[in-house]
Amino acid sequence: MQPLRDRARRAPVTAGYLAALVGAALLVHRVFRAQVAEQVHVSFSTSAHNLADHPVTALVGSAFLVDVAGGPVPLLLTLAGGIGWCLGAVERALGSRRAVTVAITGHVGAALVAALVVTAGGYPDGARTVLDHGAGHVAFAAAGAAAVLAPPVLGVPWLLGLVTCPLLLGDGFGALPGPGAVAATAAALIGAGVCWAVLARERRPVRADRVDAVRAHG
Repeated sequence: MQPLRDRARRAPVTAGYLAALVGAALLVHRVFRAQVAEQVHVSFSTSAHNLADHPVTALVGSAFLVDVAGGPVPLLLTLAGGIGWCLGAVERALGSRRAVTVAITGHVGAALVAALVVTAGGYPDGARTVLDHGAGHVAFAAAGAAAVLAPPVLGVPWLLGLVTCPLLLGDGFGALPGPGAVAATAAALIGAGVCWAVLARERRPVRADRVDAVRAHG
């Protein structure tokens, strides 16, 4: 138990988010009746319909919902792999504030990209109400960021897998990928982009005026 406590202390945002997700899942699926639980998932889904009707409520509520309908394996990959391991690694490497930035940017960006793709044309009307939830977006964004932190020999194929697997294996509408697949791919790319930008900024040479300012206060 001590290693887990140490990891939680070094990644408090990740630990708190995991606790919130587990608590919300237990409340929705163990306390609420089945009809109420279904309505919660429908109302707080980041479907194109919800984002057009009540975007703030959908985005905020969805961030604390995880899809349990897919079975234990996807659930374990989302909670333990994407959030527990990847988001935790990002938080320990870049700090809590930047981990939050990866999570929020990945979630919101992925939801908006998927909604724009669905409403742009070519999709049937049913695609606008497909359920999708924010915990999966955060998991893919964190995994994309973790791929950037990994050595290139591991990170490059890892990121390629994150981007292509949802499009190839996810549910879709004929030749068109489903909204969930589009969101997962977008989240991975956004997470990787945010992490790359943070690392690039940290590697920038210090500007001369900043050096002079430091010396003036020294």
